[in-house]
Amino acid sequence: MGFFDFMYPDGRSHEVTAAQAHTKLQEGGVLIDIRPIFQWNAGHAAEAIHIPEERLIMSEAIHTDGLVILICDDGRRSQAAAERLRRQGIDAKNVHGGMRAWKSSGFSVVRS
Repeated sequence: MGFFDFMYPDGRSHEVTAAQAHTKLQEGGVLIDIRPIFQWNAGHAAEAIHIPEERLIMSEAIHTDGLVILICDDGRRSQAAAERLRRQGIDAKNVHGGMRAWKSSGFSVVRS
């Protein structure tokens, strides 16, 4: 049983832990950091693509049949953005706890 299974008993959890996100990236998922440029420049996951939230929502920036994992600073904005993408038919998940969780899990962070 996963951490979020109690919230989504039918197995439809739309959130992943930082460790789960890291694994899904190695399996071909795409990590998109939706934070503003100043937060991105201060430190982001090495594997991430930067598409600020306003550009992500206002454009057709996502063209994939695979899993899209969104991340922000604490997971709140990326959770809402992931929900909007799911309504567009995109398989999107949110990193619970955002970059704070990513960093505290010890995954690589780079600065621009």
